[in-house]
Amino acid sequence: MSHQFLHYPFHSPGPADVVVGTLVDAPFDRVVAGFGSPLFSVLNPPFPRTHLIRMDGNLPGHRIELKLDFGLFSQDWTGVITAQAESYSHYWFVDQGVRLPFFLRSWEHFHGIIEISARVTYITDAIRFREAPWIPRFLMRWMLLLLMRYRSPRYKRYFVM
Repeated sequence: MSHQFLHYPFHSPGPADVVVGTLVDAPFDRVVAGFGSPLFSVLNPPFPRTHLIRMDGNLPGHRIELKLDFGLFSQDWTGVITAQAESYSHYWFVDQGVRLPFFLRSWEHFHGIIEISARVTYITDAIRFREAPWIPRFLMRWMLLLLMRYRSPRYKRYFVM
């Protein structure tokens, strides 16, 4: 079964639009502990430049505030953690966009971490979004897929044992 059609704990039920998974050679506890602002800096794509203004954490109610710098203009992004759960081998949280750039109408991002073995962990980035009506959906999906795939090698380097 494709990860694309799994139902993630988004605000409303339905499949994800973009799903990217990454195996990292690091223990589960280390990966969970590493999900914070230092990791965000490592995952930051070259374009648009993203400036982290605020990151409270990964618990429900925590806020993330960004400024996206497109060169000629900038856009604010505010997200709120809407859900989070943890067990001995699974950890996940969902951030939902509340203030988004002009080209997005909605955004939910599931961050999942699963222990595969004592030294291997699987990270999932699953996104549901709605683009502005004047943007072709396939183009937005393709750009977000590239941005999420950009994260995979950075996760691997960041969590190296």
